[in-house]
Amino acid sequence: MLCIFLTKISFSYEIGSGLRETIITDPSITKKCEILITNRKKKVSHRQKLIALAKRNQKLQTQTPSEKESVRKKLIGNLQSIKREIILTNLKVRHVEEDIIRRGCPGIKL
Repeated sequence: MLCIFLTKISFSYEIGSGLRETIITDPSITKKCEILITNRKKKVSHRQKLIALAKRNQKLQTQTPSEKESVRKKLIGNLQSIKREIILTNLKVRHVEEDIIRRGCPGIKL
């Protein structure tokens, strides 16, 4: 009984490993997917830097004395432009993710 069970396990393992070896991947598709994934990583990194800048800006706004109105106005304007850039970067990341899914890249890790 135990011998039959072990034989079934080894046979199913051989079938599964054989399927992985017979899958043909087109090198051009793989290269395009790698480019899309690295592009997404760059955009996500950029988004994280922008979020850190926005937090830093808000902290500076709270620390700025009320007498320095010109500095406060510049910080507020800067924060607005950072938020617009964050929105734009989020749209770009979403677009790249949709491209990755449309292309059917193997081993997607989003």
